[in-house]
Amino acid sequence: MLKSTKGLKKVVVGFVNNKTCGGSLNKAKVSIGSSNSLNFKPSIFNEKILNNNNNIGVDQDEFISNSISQQIINNSFHRNNIKQADIYIYLPIFNISYNSNQYRSYTTNLFNSKPKDKINLPKDDEELFEELDSIIEDLENKENNLEPKEIQYRNEDILDNEYETKDSNNQLNSNTSFIEYSGPINEEYLVSLINQLLHMKDKFETVKEHGLEDMEEYRNSLNSFKYTILHNFEDEKQRQKIKKAFHSARKSGEALDLMWNLYLNELGEQLEEEEMIRITDLTQPHELYPGARAMKRKIIFHSGPTNSGKTYNAFKALRKAKTGIYCSPLRLLATEAYLKLTTGDEPIENCQLVTGDFKIENDEATHTCSTTEMADISKEYDVAVIDEIQLITDTERGWSWTRALLGVRAAEIHICGEPRVLKLVQKLCDDTGDELEVNTYDRLTPLKITSKPTVKSLQQLEKGDCIVCFSRKEVFKYKTEIENTTKLKVCVVYGGLPPQTRIAQAALFNNENSAYDVLVATDAIGMGLNLNIKRVIFSAVEKYDGFEQRLLTPHETKQIAGRAGRFGTKTSEGEVTAFSKGDCKIIKDAFKYDVFCEEDDLRAGLFPTDEQIDYFAKKYEGGPKRVRLSTILENFYEMSQVNEGKYFMCNLEQKKVLANVLHPIEDLSTMERMTFIKAPFDDRDDMAKELCYRWAKIYSTGAKVPLLIKNPNKLLPIDSLDKLKELETVYKCLNTYCWLSYRIGTFHERELAFDYQEICRELIETALKRTSALDRLQKRKERQEARERDRSRQRRDGYRTRGTQLKGGYDKKRQFSGKEKKDIRKFLKDYNM
Repeated sequence: MLKSTKGLKKVVVGFVNNKTCGGSLNKAKVSIGSSNSLNFKPSIFNEKILNNNNNIGVDQDEFISNSISQQIINNSFHRNNIKQADIYIYLPIFNISYNSNQYRSYTTNLFNSKPKDKINLPKDDEELFEELDSIIEDLENKENNLEPKEIQYRNEDILDNEYETKDSNNQLNSNTSFIEYSGPINEEYLVSLINQLLHMKDKFETVKEHGLEDMEEYRNSLNSFKYTILHNFEDEKQRQKIKKAFHSARKSGEALDLMWNLYLNELGEQLEEEEMIRITDLTQPHELYPGARAMKRKIIFHSGPTNSGKTYNAFKALRKAKTGIYCSPLRLLATEAYLKLTTGDEPIENCQLVTGDFKIENDEATHTCSTTEMADISKEYDVAVIDEIQLITDTERGWSWTRALLGVRAAEIHICGEPRVLKLVQKLCDDTGDELEVNTYDRLTPLKITSKPTVKSLQQLEKGDCIVCFSRKEVFKYKTEIENTTKLKVCVVYGGLPPQTRIAQAALFNNENSAYDVLVATDAIGMGLNLNIKRVIFSAVEKYDGFEQRLLTPHETKQIAGRAGRFGTKTSEGEVTAFSKGDCKIIKDAFKYDVFCEEDDLRAGLFPTDEQIDYFAKKYEGGPKRVRLSTILENFYEMSQVNEGKYFMCNLEQKKVLANVLHPIEDLSTMERMTFIKAPFDDRDDMAKELCYRWAKIYSTGAKVPLLIKNPNKLLPIDSLDKLKELETVYKCLNTYCWLSYRIGTFHERELAFDYQEICRELIETALKRTSALDRLQKRKERQEARERDRSRQRRDGYRTRGTQLKGGYDKKRQFSGKEKKDIRKFLKDYNM
């Protein structure tokens, strides 16, 4: 039965089938216009809706004829009522066959009457009338500016005495029966279902299995769910959807089960969101290392500048320990430490070297020399040494120092580095509860910083000098010029050289009896090599850092300058200068810089573990489209929470580039992709990216992964600096293959890669001896290529003709003709471009 329509101006209800009728409701009464020429026989549907003891009349034609149908359609009473109505409810009844032409004509005419709202309702009897009640009720509220009923539940707890079902012992009653709420499906009905869920013991036991610990948490969870349901019920489309679902469920006696499953669905989403928040919560990274937290650790900070003996003293403690690990920033330093421990007066027999791309393993090792990234934090040691601790603030690699400091399981940890990170280390020790002891060191030899250049030309260079520049191109430029204009022989050190080659070049420079006098190097000499430098000469105080051209920081300047005047050599004093007076001033200012003025701003780097990314990536599985790992990493970073006073997230860009290279390969898990993108590929090198893709593609098929790099001898002759650079690139790619071979068993040609690395190294060292000749050959080759380009252009464009020469000697470029432009546009238009 229809509820009262009080407050409505007019509602028109129309039934359409082959027995057509129409009706209108005006306020609380139903008035029906009729055609006297028709007989009346109400259907069951009409009686259900219109039997309100109101003034009732029914139009019903028993004769199927277009003329009678048209008479009803043209009846002005019907048309006027429809036009004046607030809402027209159109109820198609399909249980009786009908004439399609008549049906189409009638409905078209009604739709053309343009009422304010038209609503099509389903044919089911009970559901139809419930919907009609709801529509009229909503219209009444709207007409009288009434607030929706759900407002009265907003500030109430879902516990109502009416639904209290606890027994005398205040325990949940497992025999609670479902109390059906009669009446329309509205807010009150939905809340009644949620109330009953609260007091059902079996439901509570279910949610306990998913982590809700007690009744209070269950109550709060249901309250949250209640607000979600009521919020959705306010939306017209959502309200109709909810009503339809509960109508069907109530018929089959499953209304409570439907509400329960809706709740479980939201609870599952909530638990998943909470887990994502937990995974991305990096505010307390020290808690990720429970093994280290279970130990009583002592941190000894050896603080001092370059050439102060801080690492030497830490190393003495490592040598004396029964077990220990040395964490180095470079493979070079790790190798040097390994040689120190295994040689000398008291060599350690059971020692191993573990770097990313090379290992000398010993199953009985008591001591390990490794790069910081490779530090094993699962084993316990007596002593650990973490070198160059200031790199904890590095935007690319800082995370590995953070991991080592927080996670290494050693009773005594010696960290060596610059004093500017002392306050940061203190903050981290406060979190871990570790004891901190600080040993301060001064430089062992004096260092003179000149106010003006002491070298004005290359002819003034002396044996033991080191020129520092900031690109490979500059290194070879100075080397060639020095060897061409002086009698001095030059060694070179830069980042692109193999580690063994850098060691060899350093040894030639350090050896007083060798033919080499001067070193030209990049800032790669800042750490990792022991060099007998008398004077450091800055060619510039700016460098390109991969993103921008910028001034050296005071810390970078001091790190490089400090290489002059090494303790233990014949040099009693180191000197630092530059080729220009302005650069000398900048260098001098760097040494006056107060390193402690920025200590409050320094933070330790973080990077998520592979396991965290793998778990986070599961959120994106099962979608219609595979999500890029670069997008997953970016989203993890956006969601991640860090203690910004102590930590920051390390740079992602290189890993995102490699992740996008691998994206087209489908059969790789997230963990496998993470392994590839963490490999030491140069994301700016095309050869490296191509090999990254090809190796990963072969690996994804389950096949063994070949080296895919030709014998370096195929590059002979090395007759230009470009060929030398290509050799260096090949060496790096061989290095990456070795790195992967230690992590993925199907990379089976490691020994071949080692052999090729040795060939590369020999070819590079041979080429370095004749770089002056290579430079001349390179310039000659460039001139030949330029002439060939000119000849090609002349053959293509024709020789100069009279009238094409402009003032200044430049040729005027021929413009496109109108026909050429038209043809181009036509072609592009065919492809919608």
